Amino acid sequence: MAKNKEVKPIESEQLVILKNAVAMAKYDLSRNQQKVFLEVAMLAKNNPEEKFYKLYIREFLKNIGVSTNDTAELKREIEEMRNITIHIPKTKRGGELKANFFASVEIFENQSSRFIEIELSEKLKPYFIEIAEGEFFHYQIENTRVLKSNHSIRMYLYLKAWRWAGKATIRYDELRGILGVKEGDYKLFGDFKRRVLDKCQDELKQRTDIAFDYILIRERPNNPNTPVHKISFTVKDNGKTPAIIEVPLLPQTVIGKTSPLIDVPLPPQTVIPLTVEPDQELLKLAYEIEKIDVQELAVLVGNYGRERVHDVLVLAKEQADKGIKIQSLIAYLHVAIKNESAKGKARNQALKRSNIDTMKVHREIETAIKRGLDNYREKYYTELGKKAKPEQKNEFLTLLLERIAKNEIRRHDVYDGETLKQDVVRYLYGYEYHKKSDDELAVMFMQSIDKLVAKEKGFWKYL
Repeated sequence: MAKNKEVKPIESEQLVILKNAVAMAKYDLSRNQQKVFLEVAMLAKNNPEEKFYKLYIREFLKNIGVSTNDTAELKREIEEMRNITIHIPKTKRGGELKANFFASVEIFENQSSRFIEIELSEKLKPYFIEIAEGEFFHYQIENTRVLKSNHSIRMYLYLKAWRWAGKATIRYDELRGILGVKEGDYKLFGDFKRRVLDKCQDELKQRTDIAFDYILIRERPNNPNTPVHKISFTVKDNGKTPAIIEVPLLPQTVIGKTSPLIDVPLPPQTVIPLTVEPDQELLKLAYEIEKIDVQELAVLVGNYGRERVHDVLVLAKEQADKGIKIQSLIAYLHVAIKNESAKGKARNQALKRSNIDTMKVHREIETAIKRGLDNYREKYYTELGKKAKPEQKNEFLTLLLERIAKNEIRRHDVYDGETLKQDVVRYLYGYEYHKKSDDELAVMFMQSIDKLVAKEKGFWKYL
């Protein structure tokens, strides 16, 4: 390989990055809402630290090929997305994530510009950025902007998630859900084939960077009169728009297993071909030291595994930060790996960083608790005393008088002369019959200010 050639990673503001699970998700969006969703996903990838994303109305409509001055319907559809739920399967642990698409939507209109400020639901954000844990796929947004059918958009995402495998087989009923086909639509399979499958096949071939063929698998394969049970897809590059190289970045826990929704075994990641793009986290770390050849880094990962390459990159970065000059980063990495240097260094660094973050959050929560817990405790027990029934109050007052007689409680703490201190008695009643630990009260107090916390192994954390 040429040493002087600088190969840059695929970096594009027009790139959409999604976790594979999003392609298997089920939700009820119109075509325009689907395109808004993908546009915001792209914005989230470009600016992961932002909380609000601006969607400029006229620019968006132009990008998706819509010419109109009437934007009322689009604004209504976007506002509606605050209340539309997406169901994303969690294939590792089972179950699913349920979340509304947008947390808030605010429309701005003035003489110079018209835009919509969108707040993405926090639980969805990790599904749209490149550093998302687990498997993901990416594509140029032009591929979905040009599609006219909502079913085609969803078919594109589904097949794109499995382009690296080249094929996927899925149950017919699951595919209907993923494509957003309503229960009453296309009940006859012939209608579904003609109006959905074949139309998607034609539109993807004509407009996007992938094409597909499919085979119908019936309940009894030798009997063409039995219902279609599964559909097997073969996915291939089409070249209509600039193709993005797909990398099956699969976590070690799923190697050699099969997804519950797709009957294609996930291949082990042993050797990475020379034509693929390496892990972006590793590439970013390497580029802080030297602009190395992308494919040379890919070869290292293929030969030695991601974990070992990550370890020695962390070591190299530490050396470089100390002012120690590294003549050739690739050569340094080869030698360090062969000498078994820095084993577990990246994991230990991540653990140390995690511990620092844990302590930071713990102290933040602890400070909030100290600031407001005493006041909350008093109000909590006093309110319980106010809600006590008359017979409960009389019973507790008898108990209180007995304790005063035994000098267990000082009389002047409860009486002001001959008059009972009502709030004090109410507090003591609440404490007597509903006593909670300080940690329990702390959780309740934080919840009262809209912050969910828990204590694990002695440390506070947000839920």
